[in-house]
Amino acid sequence: MMTERLSLNAAEWRAVRSSLSLKPLLKREALVMAGEVCRHVAFVEQGCLRCFYHSDGKEITAHFQVEGQFSTDYQSLTTQTPTNRTIEAVEPSMVVLMSYGQLQYLYRTVPALESFARAILEKALVDNQNRLASFLCDSPEERYLRLLKESPEVLRRVPQRLIASYLGITPEALSRIRNRIRTRRSA
Repeated sequence: MMTERLSLNAAEWRAVRSSLSLKPLLKREALVMAGEVCRHVAFVEQGCLRCFYHSDGKEITAHFQVEGQFSTDYQSLTTQTPTNRTIEAVEPSMVVLMSYGQLQYLYRTVPALESFARAILEKALVDNQNRLASFLCDSPEERYLRLLKESPEVLRRVPQRLIASYLGITPEALSRIRNRIRTRRSA
């Protein structure tokens, strides 16, 4: 969840608010699709989004974002080149959008926003490094237990096939892991 706070005066808040737009998303509706250029940063006001890649006819889930989190393809956004991933709603969602151009303008005119964004990007980088290390060093069960500890709401809201994809395993392997954990906890 978002822990950083943005402290702005009234004029700065007006400038930021005037740059925002609300976008409702239906379940499975894409915010951005592979092959498109990502043009916005999205803040998840309500709902759950997932970012995924296509590989060999399969969808590989990279991230989930829930209320209070930001979602974008930063590489596509900053380079204005097509993305190789899709970001879509897992459930009906509401996002707050800001275009890249508006964001750049506000960085120049509202300096506190740039510091706020840097803190968010630093956290995202650390999270991505931890996720990579987990894939390199942890077992699928350890990855599942970490997800259970750090993001239990994702496990309640997201279909098991998407959780399995996020963990890099099959739905059947996820079922076995969940059964082992239940057995250990009930013993």
